[in-house]
Amino acid sequence: MVIELPERVKRDAAAVFTTPELPATFSFYTRLSPLHQRLFLVELWEALARASIAESHQSLRDLVDLVEAWDATADLDASPEVADEVRRQKVYRELA
Repeated sequence: MVIELPERVKRDAAAVFTTPELPATFSFYTRLSPLHQRLFLVELWEALARASIAESHQSLRDLVDLVEAWDATADLDASPEVADEVRRQKVYRELA
């Protein structure tokens, strides 16, 4: 999970698009499937734009939440067994 200051996440997100090396904050990127890599970059670009325009605490929090969600997706992409378990139909019983 991302345990970074929101401003650092914002700075690192901008670096994804401006520098050849991937910031450590986004080390999970290589574990994403090729499709998810493309989707992540699109969503990151949009969230970074919102955070840059709004410059509010909430827009920064949304950016951090997005990165954390994609980090979790990378965990699923890297572990097909876990992904299968998450997708498996669950059977629940009623509480008495």
